[in-house]
Amino acid sequence: MEQSETNSQFNAELLCPAKPGEGAPWAFIVLPREASEKLPRRGRTTVEASLNGHHFQVTLEPDGQLSHWLKVSKEHLEAAGVSVGDVVDLGIRPVDQEPEPEVPSDLQEALEAAHADAGLQVLLRVLDHLAGHRERQVRVDVRQHAKPATHHAVHDFLPPPLGSAAGAAARP
Repeated sequence: MEQSETNSQFNAELLCPAKPGEGAPWAFIVLPREASEKLPRRGRTTVEASLNGHHFQVTLEPDGQLSHWLKVSKEHLEAAGVSVGDVVDLGIRPVDQEPEPEVPSDLQEALEAAHADAGLQVLLRVLDHLAGHRERQVRVDVRQHAKPATHHAVHDFLPPPLGSAAGAAARP
């Protein structure tokens, strides 16, 4: 890892989560506040990490106490030859650009299909609302300010209200 003002190198103990959940065992490290302060943001941030010489990329999580914690997966524990309770050498450096999240292909397809259908429906509802609002405003203005002859001329010119049967039939 290159050295710079944002790099941090320190020793830390690998801790065991109180509730590790289902799946493979894992460990975590709470970063010293000084290391966390060098990061570009207080929220989630991705770093290049070196754990006892084993290099990998990981997203740090905020710990709620102005620092961050780093999850170490079973694969990284094994690759670094370490286990819970060991004191390890950890180096971190923020990545130049946050990676885009990977979306599973089936979810991506479902989102695209829903977006296409929903997008059209939302657009039609917005247009109906805007048209209906503008139409109501014109009708109110005509009723309040126009002479009776003008009122009838404008009324005949406007399309039927969108909520009416005639208005619904007029929409493409």
